[in-house]
Amino acid sequence: MSQTEASTTSPASGLRLRARINFAIFSLVAAGGGWAFVALDRANGELAGEGTASASDIAGSTSGQGLWILAPLVCAVLLRWLSRDGGGGLGLSLPRTSAIAWFAFSALLFPAFALAVTLVAAGTGLASLNSPAQDWLAAAAATAGFLFIKNIFEELIFRGYGTRTAVAMGLPGLWPHLLVGAVWALWHLPLYLAWMPASAFQDITSLPPIVFFPLFLAGIACLSVLYGELRLLTGSIWPGVLLHTVANIVGAALLTGGVLDYGPAGEASLGLMPNTLASMVIFGGVGLWLASLRLRPGQAGAPS
Repeated sequence: MSQTEASTTSPASGLRLRARINFAIFSLVAAGGGWAFVALDRANGELAGEGTASASDIAGSTSGQGLWILAPLVCAVLLRWLSRDGGGGLGLSLPRTSAIAWFAFSALLFPAFALAVTLVAAGTGLASLNSPAQDWLAAAAATAGFLFIKNIFEELIFRGYGTRTAVAMGLPGLWPHLLVGAVWALWHLPLYLAWMPASAFQDITSLPPIVFFPLFLAGIACLSVLYGELRLLTGSIWPGVLLHTVANIVGAALLTGGVLDYGPAGEASLGLMPNTLASMVIFGGVGLWLASLRLRPGQAGAPS
């Protein structure tokens, strides 16, 4: 290699190496930190036996739960500012173009999916529709503010920092999204396996854990393609925050509000959670469509 070639390729290689180191540190904190915080809760007596968290409880009902979301957030911000890797910003600006269209897309995608899947599941006998509890809609609305704040943190961590850093590593195709999806899925495990009691876990799934968790990991990988491509295509985390919040509100209202009841076969095929075939096909497919839009000639797709 000539001196000229070395001078032009060395900086890019150095940035890719730094991005890989940064992502490794981020992954260790995000995927592994939760278990350290579970141990902290057990040591200080805040977690004895079953936990008390609900399916959407990331508010910090124990000290460990608070640190569980704060630690990767602080790690991401510090790495972004102290170890520059050429990956761009955290996506805190509004979408680069067509902001209203992207927010409308994000607001309507999950309700449309939920309506279609519910009608098919109920029509085929794979799910039953029940009269909701009197206060289910009010309860769902009451969680909206919390879920919005929670999802700002979650999307900032995994798309704002995770996606931009995985792309900066120079990985081809969908590998950045799949890598982020693996970390994102592993981050959830302490919630389901330690902080959440069995009764709350049964509110969100009728599947045994040995079936639920492999499907959940696959489903999160598909969602990671969707959320990651939305981040790259718009240059912003905010459409993803809205999509994530609407999905949490609608899903919790229907499943934990007593509106929908699934058996194992119905849940695995036509449920609303990420661990379902319908979610993987629809949201994975939409993610691939977004990727095709981003990769069209002349379309900007770098994180910002």
